[in-house]
Amino acid sequence: LEKLSKFPNEFNWLLNYYPNLNLIANPSSKTEKRAELIEEEFVMPAISSLNDTQDDSQPLCSLCSRVRSKPLEKGKSIFSKSLFSSLGVSPDSFINYFFDLQPHMYVCPVCRFLLVCAYAGLTRKPYDHVDKTNEVFVNLAALGIEELFNLNEGISLIHSLEKGETLYERVIELSLSGHIKRKSQWSLENVQFIEMLAKPQKDTPNLKTYSLSPDVARLFADPKTVDTNLKNITGSIPLNEGTNEEGPMKQVVLKNLINGKDLMEPVFLALSTFVKTDGYFVWLLISAFNTIVLSARRNSIRSEIDGGANNMGERGNYGILRKYQEIGQRDFTHFELDKKKRMSYVLLSLIHNNKAEEFYENLLKIYINSDRSIPEEIVGLLSESQAATFKEKAFAFMTGFLMGKGKDDNEDKGGNQ
Repeated sequence: LEKLSKFPNEFNWLLNYYPNLNLIANPSSKTEKRAELIEEEFVMPAISSLNDTQDDSQPLCSLCSRVRSKPLEKGKSIFSKSLFSSLGVSPDSFINYFFDLQPHMYVCPVCRFLLVCAYAGLTRKPYDHVDKTNEVFVNLAALGIEELFNLNEGISLIHSLEKGETLYERVIELSLSGHIKRKSQWSLENVQFIEMLAKPQKDTPNLKTYSLSPDVARLFADPKTVDTNLKNITGSIPLNEGTNEEGPMKQVVLKNLINGKDLMEPVFLALSTFVKTDGYFVWLLISAFNTIVLSARRNSIRSEIDGGANNMGERGNYGILRKYQEIGQRDFTHFELDKKKRMSYVLLSLIHNNKAEEFYENLLKIYINSDRSIPEEIVGLLSESQAATFKEKAFAFMTGFLMGKGKDDNEDKGGNQ
């Protein structure tokens, strides 16, 4: 209550979440008075319901099933839109929408108080252009209440994130710390990100929920995923083809991983941006290649989980993709970068549309017209395998093709200059 008296703007934030709650929505009330009313309306009844002897004739709360509610208290014990307005739930429009398909809900004073305090569990974060959200709560079933509180407090220190680090990396790192390897993967499988943007003028806010699937959890359980691949994904890319709105590439990749989406879309957008941009922004190529490695590793793990062949492992996937990157860089050092960019428009479009035969045909023409011998490995571009898909291998080739001038054959062909 003292804090509310000192920080009146907190009530303005709450207006976005509880526009139908009179104690908060009444703009004429003074801050100090509103704090007192909240104590009278919510805090004291919750304390009393825990301290007093409960009447066994009264129904149990529909949410906690522990505290007895008092259905005779009109408007206080029955489900009301004001308590759930941040979720857009209405007893008129969504009778069976929220809880256990019950048309009537009894809510005890303790749960009423907790519902009004739900906003305190959200962490403000930089506006997310990918999903149009600005707040997050992280739930982790492996943790107790106190640890869960500390986890969310830890991610609230946005300013403590290292340059280029995302909130999702921090959560994954925190969830792995202190656990043995087997338990850490189980912990990651139970991570849930709940993100939202309140829209007081609309019935439903922008609410997003994400969970880590077993294949992604196993991917992140390998420290190299975060320490090597993710740390080498930097900068911003367009969120969609043909739009000017941009977002951090690492965040786009992480969201696609968490959602189980294809990672080749951000790779295509990164390479297309490189081709269309004046200058030599090598970070786009490095970011694209590391995203391709993550994609191949995830697909390999997913294949094993689904009963396929054993996953190849980080080194095996990396070796195959790096081979195609090196071929693309090695065989076209005689081309100027501008020429490579012009030729890449068609090649990238064919890969994006999964037209493997046409891509292969166009690539052979480039080899023949430039009087270069065709490597045997190029044939492998047409094949789909558990280790790498056509798109992954072809895009890896393109990251090398678009690299700056390569080194001589007797030198290192790292491609990361």
